[in-house]
This record gives sequence, C-alpha cells and structure tokens, in this order.
Amino acid sequence: MLEIVDAQYTATRKVDRFLSKDLELKAGDSCIVHTDRGLELVKVLRTTVYNPGMYANPIVHKVLRKATRRDLDLLEQYAVKEQQAFAICRQRVEALGLEMKLVCVEYIFDGSRAIFYYTADGRVDFRDLVKKLVVEIKTRVEMRQIGVREAAAMLGGLAYCGRPSCCASYLHDLDPVSLKMAKQQSLSVTPSRMMGLCGRLKCCLVFEPGEDSTNGEEKPASSYPCPSIVE
Repeated sequence: MLEIVDAQYTATRKVDRFLSKDLELKAGDSCIVHTDRGLELVKVLRTTVYNPGMYANPIVHKVLRKATRRDLDLLEQYAVKEQQAFAICRQRVEALGLEMKLVCVEYIFDGSRAIFYYTADGRVDFRDLVKKLVVEIKTRVEMRQIGVREAAAMLGGLAYCGRPSCCASYLHDLDPVSLKMAKQQSLSVTPSRMMGLCGRLKCCLVFEPGEDSTNGEEKPASSYPCPSIVE
C-alpha cells in the first residue's frame, strides 16, 4: 500500500512529505529518506493513504527504510557535534564582530558538511568565519541566511494557545500572512494578540478560508487545519 508520510527533520524541525510503500510506519518512527541533499533521517509525524490527485505538487522524495540502531547512534553523534560547532561558531562570530545571530547547526546525515543557519538584517561577509570554522570542525561548511519565521520554526516553543508552535510541529510551508485574514475572521487586530513568537503575524491566521485580496476568490484552508480542530 502506498502512503503519504509527513516527517520532520531533527535539527531544523522542518516538515516534509514523502512516499512510502509497504513499510507500516507510524507516528514516532524514525526512517531514512532520500532528498535532494542525499540520505536524511527523519521522524514520522503522521501517515495517510495515498490518493492520486491529493496534492497539487507531486511528491518525489521517498522513504527508503526504517532507521536502524546504527542510524540512531550516528544521529546522536551528530547532535553532539552540532552543539560543539554551534558553540565554536558563536565564539568566532563575537570575536569577528559580525552582525548576525546564529540559530542552529545541522550536520548532513552522510557527514559531508555542516550547515550553519543564521539571521541578519543585511548581508554578512562571513569569509573569515568560514575559514576558521573549516579548520576547527574539519568538515565542509555552508552558511545559510534565513528569516525570523524560519528561525522560530527551527527553535520551536509554546505558542500563546499553549500548544507547540505550528511552524515547528507540523506546517509544511510558511504561507504569507496578512492582517486582512484576521479582519475576515472578526478577530481582534490588537498587535500583541496577532504576533507570534517570531514577532510576525501568527501562522494560524491562514487556517480559516477567506477571500483572496487579489481576485476576490475564496482562499483554501491550510492543507492541515489547526491540530486542536483535528483532535
């Protein structure tokens, strides 16, 4: 039986969809998937039976197998390396006086490189930083600038509703959010109530259908409604 698997990357908390066949996966299982970056280890959030035409965009990445004990041990080793690399990078950023905020570090599952995610108000000249990091952690280094919403998704936390933030728990895409969505739902537009942990408008404002501001057509609800509604 062909299934759709929603799974989450360990380091970045990003959620993605994969195709699985005859593996009998369930929520909480760890598995090895194939992505554009190579082999990755992800944690299953949910599975649904595949239905052709279920999604507008085709799902091309696949689940290869369940994770073995060796895979999980390797993931733990990478977690330790990520913490060490994070501490080293933060020290070097401060020493070089760079205007950037380090969010997290991710080691690719095959160990080929370490990705450093950061936020900044503008462009950052991190050439000297990369040279120092390569020498100290002894692997290929990639710097990737992200927005504050992506940073919030990676860091996670409890939202104002008392649940884990949507962006860090199950959302696949961070859709654009506007204040008009709140007005369409007759919600208070008080800034303190409309802002999420990232300081931007809450992602949950897109859960209810509304009229598209550009052409007046009805805007579909999110692929997965708010978990409190599902449960």
